[in-house]
Amino acid sequence: MIVMKRKTMFVNFKSSSSILTVPFIVKLVVEDVTSSFKSKQRKRNGNCSKALASDFSNPRLAVFAKRCTRMATCIVDMCPQDPLFSWPTFTEEIERLVNEGRGQDFVEALANISEDPNLRDHLVRFVSQSVVMCGWILT
Repeated sequence: MIVMKRKTMFVNFKSSSSILTVPFIVKLVVEDVTSSFKSKQRKRNGNCSKALASDFSNPRLAVFAKRCTRMATCIVDMCPQDPLFSWPTFTEEIERLVNEGRGQDFVEALANISEDPNLRDHLVRFVSQSVVMCGWILT
């Protein structure tokens, strides 16, 4: 692409005190270097280490557990060593919901998760991701 612009140049001659105006045309050669590539959708294979809420039968429970972990990160321990440090906070919140009559579906889903060790580890990994994220937000 060639861009042409008309410019005016001011030249000051030493012998005279007048300013001479000389118009000239500038040619700029511009090359478009942006690539036209589309972002590729990554396929998620089964051995991916990142846990998602959609991996669970009740994603609301996983998101609730993550919220409890964020709360425990701010209240209990900012730099936890134990991945289960937020479990007391999580169980207290579940008990509070059951007492209010709103947490029975969470209790049933939690019973299903606690029967399967792989799913339980997946839930621990899911809520542990929020500890890192909360740490980055606070620093």
